[in-house]
Amino acid sequence: APPMRPMWVEFPGDEQTFDLDMQYMVGNSHLVAPVGDSGATVLSVYFPAGIWYDVVDNSAVQGPGTASVNVPPEKIPVFQREGSIVPRKERVRRSSALMRDDPYTLIVALDKDGNAAGDLYIDDEHTTGYKNNEYLYIQLKFSKNELSSSVVEPQSPTYSTKSWLERVVVLGLATPPTKVTLTLKGGKVVSLEGSYSAARDGVASRLIIRKPDINIAQTYTIALHY
Repeated sequence: APPMRPMWVEFPGDEQTFDLDMQYMVGNSHLVAPVGDSGATVLSVYFPAGIWYDVVDNSAVQGPGTASVNVPPEKIPVFQREGSIVPRKERVRRSSALMRDDPYTLIVALDKDGNAAGDLYIDDEHTTGYKNNEYLYIQLKFSKNELSSSVVEPQSPTYSTKSWLERVVVLGLATPPTKVTLTLKGGKVVSLEGSYSAARDGVASRLIIRKPDINIAQTYTIALHY
């Protein structure tokens, strides 16, 4: 899992983060604000510069500044940072070992320029095979209305995964595309189904691209056409 870190480590130029001890970053993409008071229904959260997307309802907060966040009893407030792509496994399992071959959903949180980037590391999760290059390091990028993915390490991968790409969610698109296509390495092009929800009442717009149905380690481009 990505390391927990104080806010100031990720935002050393923002003095407002220096004294924040009730919220933290997980990796560089998620802001977490635990609820200390069990009876609280609203929490005050400081957001550094940029757009922050609630990972549950996709409401969007513009930083820098402090905002009041609703906290129902079942919810820990977590926000994804603009410009990031976060791979998630969304099947509910009893243990992480049972999730190893589960499919991925990519959550693409756009910045104001319509860009995002992220990565994905995969190995067998229980041996030291990674020392012998038995792993996959995948780079993800969204730019100019295209999501691209490719394995960047190792140069000649020997490890393979059964996990596939089940869904892509793009947050913050200004307008819906007229069509969505998937281009595989080698040039094969496939049409994909996409459903778009416009932004409303503080909730970000959302494009859900369903079932690319490709192995997560394939080289591919998903293009939004206008």
